[in-house]
Amino acid sequence: MPFEEVKRINQTYTLKALEQIQEARAAKGQTGTFRFLYISGPDTPRTPDGPTPPVFKEYIRLKGRIEVDCLDFAEKHKASGWEAAAAKPGLVLPNPPGLLMTVVGAVAGLIAGKIGIREVAAAMVDQVSNGFEKEPLENADLARIGKKVLDAQQAAP
Repeated sequence: MPFEEVKRINQTYTLKALEQIQEARAAKGQTGTFRFLYISGPDTPRTPDGPTPPVFKEYIRLKGRIEVDCLDFAEKHKASGWEAAAAKPGLVLPNPPGLLMTVVGAVAGLIAGKIGIREVAAAMVDQVSNGFEKEPLENADLARIGKKVLDAQQAAP
């Protein structure tokens, strides 16, 4: 896919969605907390000259730029209740992973970390619902939070 199309889909549409949500909230007079969690990736630099892996540099830098754009948007609209953070999971694996994903996960886990789909989903819902523990939410944070949430669900009567 051409980079300009990737940029339009990832950056332009994301920022347009933020603007549309803000317009709808303003039209209804809503000023309560609204949390936006942008799903990025591990090791995405937020500066144009930040370090990147040797492949897909342009795409990885774009993800970092979008993180900054989302954080800037939330800061600009803080008085309207906006909060934003970036989630940076590693390789997201199915629960339980099959043989192929176990092998791929073992290799990728050494590079970018790995996390189960249930853990990442539980962590993201928890953080949007209850507030961001930190920003950004790195793979280890997501795994820890997700495990805590899932363990609490298992322990609940």
